[in-house]
Amino acid sequence: MDAHQMMTTLLTLVAFLGGWVMHSFRAQLNDNRNDIKETSDRVHAVEVLVAGKYVTREELAVHTETVLNKLDTIQGDIRSCMLHKRRKDDSCEG
Repeated sequence: MDAHQMMTTLLTLVAFLGGWVMHSFRAQLNDNRNDIKETSDRVHAVEVLVAGKYVTREELAVHTETVLNKLDTIQGDIRSCMLHKRRKDDSCEG
């Protein structure tokens, strides 16, 4: 075997191994793309489940008003208790 045949054989072997490595990289990239697409689809499905029904402005206003009324009642009870300056042994509960 002369130098020319050895060089050709070596280059053929390197080209074959390089092609095999590039094919492996390409297959891995395709797998990764598929995994990303599946994950994206699952995340989208979860978003739809979590945010399936939003609260309307009217419902939010009703619930906010209820909470604010309750807080006003609590604040009034605290002020009433403080204004009467009850003794320590008296209870300020309703």
